[in-house]
Amino acid sequence: MGRLRAKTDFRAGVLQGDEINETSFAIQFGGGARFWFTDHLSLAPTIMGMYGHIESDYTARSAFGTTNLPALQQLGLVDWTADTWTVIPAADVRYVFTWHRTVFQLSSDFTYYYTRSFRASNPSLSVGGSSETWRNMVDVDIPLGIELFALELHTGGFFSRTEFYGHLRTGLDTDHMHHAHGRLVLDLLGRLWKVKWIGVGGSYLWGSNFTAWTVDADVDIKF
Repeated sequence: MGRLRAKTDFRAGVLQGDEINETSFAIQFGGGARFWFTDHLSLAPTIMGMYGHIESDYTARSAFGTTNLPALQQLGLVDWTADTWTVIPAADVRYVFTWHRTVFQLSSDFTYYYTRSFRASNPSLSVGGSSETWRNMVDVDIPLGIELFALELHTGGFFSRTEFYGHLRTGLDTDHMHHAHGRLVLDLLGRLWKVKWIGVGGSYLWGSNFTAWTVDADVDIKF
């Protein structure tokens, strides 16, 4: 489940000074199974479904925008809302090995997204697309041998590169993204039902035309 806010500023041309604010909410659900071929190598096919809600608000300040705003609203080009559904089949190949107590995990994940709108504020508005992502990741979990509240501290993180294809590549105007994540967590495996660890983490993400950072709670659930 996630929420995204995006802002577009027009700094040149006939729309100079105008602004678009978009808010998206999505919740994803589904499942799959992991098949182990050896003690280290596994494959997990999954099928997921996702509901999305998008709201787009247009602020007109340019002469063109203020003059033509009613017509643009009537056409459904600005100030619109839409609800969407998405089908997401995926497959994840994973190789895990341990050196002393440090756990290394190599994974490759291919995901397909097929999206269509089923309700919109304007009958002429349609939202949809098909996209693929391919993520390759290295994750490291390092036990520190230090206890806090009688629980061992772990550090680690991951580095990944994700390739974008289809409409996702067009919409983001980039063909890849890098993601570096670090974490400090408390080992709760066997202490709290189905929880592997809880802690804090931070990420830095970058592509060919953007950068971003996050600070978050880092929680891992293990079934």
